[in-house]
Formats: sequence, C-alpha cells, structure tokens
Amino acid sequence: MNFRFVTKTVHAYLDYPVALSLMITPFLLGIGRSNPVALWLSLATGVAAFALTFLTDHETGVIRVLSYWLHVAVDRIVARCSWSRFSCSASRAWTPFTTGPTARPRSSSPSC
Repeated sequence: MNFRFVTKTVHAYLDYPVALSLMITPFLLGIGRSNPVALWLSLATGVAAFALTFLTDHETGVIRVLSYWLHVAVDRIVARCSWSRFSCSASRAWTPFTTGPTARPRSSSPSC
C-alpha cells in the first residue's frame, strides 16, 4: 500500500506559504530581539526553502532543475535535524496537551 499523507500537488502548493512564513513570522513576533540566532536561522531556512521550491520540478517550480525526490529528501533531512535538536523541548511543551496539565513529562533520554 502506497500511503501519502501529503500528495505531490498539495506539497507543491504548501511550500511557498511555509517558506514565506519562516521568513516573515520572526519579524511579526519579534523573535530577533531576544534571540538573534533564532531570527537568522528562521530567515535562512525560509530563503533556502523558497529557493528549493523555486528550483524543483513540480507544479509550482519555476526553474525546474531539481527532482521532486531530491526536494523531499532535503525536506526530510531538515525535519530530522530540527526534530532531533528540539525534541526534548517540544516534548515538554506538548505534554500538558497530550497527558493533561497535572501529569509530569516523561523523559525519553537523559538529556531531556
């Protein structure tokens, strides 16, 4: 069974808004005031995502020189790096929503 959570077409149309939100949201929320590294990391990721989408061979690609599968591979690498770096803080942030406000967060690794 070939199950796809997001189809190629939907992925293509979501890439530009996601890239733009990565570039604009830090300025709207004022993230750069307290953490300039977060601002520039988000901005660089947004620009890279925009360029990747612009160059991918799919419905919304303008200069279609990169294969869609390379695009997906880069997306997965970025997601895996982001998740492994922030998984501990993310699991702490989501604990009240998944287990209730009085539950104590469970640590999956000693670094959490």
